[in-house]
Amino acid sequence: LGRSLRQNPWVLNTELRKALETRLRLSTDEFLPALVSFLHRAAEVPVAVGLASDTGNVYIGPSLDLQRAQLSATQVLVANAFAHGEQGFEAMAASERPRGPAVDLLRQLAD
Repeated sequence: LGRSLRQNPWVLNTELRKALETRLRLSTDEFLPALVSFLHRAAEVPVAVGLASDTGNVYIGPSLDLQRAQLSATQVLVANAFAHGEQGFEAMAASERPRGPAVDLLRQLAD
């Protein structure tokens, strides 16, 4: 896990995701919330994860405080996935409910 994340931070490729699901005996629907819970406790910031519809990779989005701007976990998740060429999500999970601009962003993705 560590080597994979060092090579491509904030991304779990499909092979690694499936290996973790098997090892933890979780379905993908169970794995995403479990991953959010783990990352939220470890990072102590809001976190969102999303299962890319095209590749099956899981993208991670922690909230970021950039002093002059704050990006929600959902905004960072979407930016991360799109920066890697993804087109959308099959499923998402987050440690907190999206608000404001994050909701608007999710509405645009749904269109």
